[in-house]
Amino acid sequence: MADGYEMTPDRELVVHFMRDPEAGIKDEDFWAVYCLADGFGPDLPPEMLAEINGGYDWSHVRDSSPEAWTRMAAYLREHGYGLPGNGGPKTGR
Repeated sequence: MADGYEMTPDRELVVHFMRDPEAGIKDEDFWAVYCLADGFGPDLPPEMLAEINGGYDWSHVRDSSPEAWTRMAAYLREHGYGLPGNGGPKTGR
């Protein structure tokens, strides 16, 4: 991974859906996961996140705490997202 962080299963899942525009994540799920990140600081309201760099900055996700990575991955799993596997990519319900 280019940013030098250890690629854990949680990071792999989040990176797949947050970095690849072709990954198939729904817009509302993308935004929900982005709001769970804490790279710009914990508990920033969605309104403030929407104002920073046009509403998306990878560093907000990339620089998140391990706890935030766990939250983001848990959200994706709970909403039916998984990495491509034998049956191909899985997307949200």
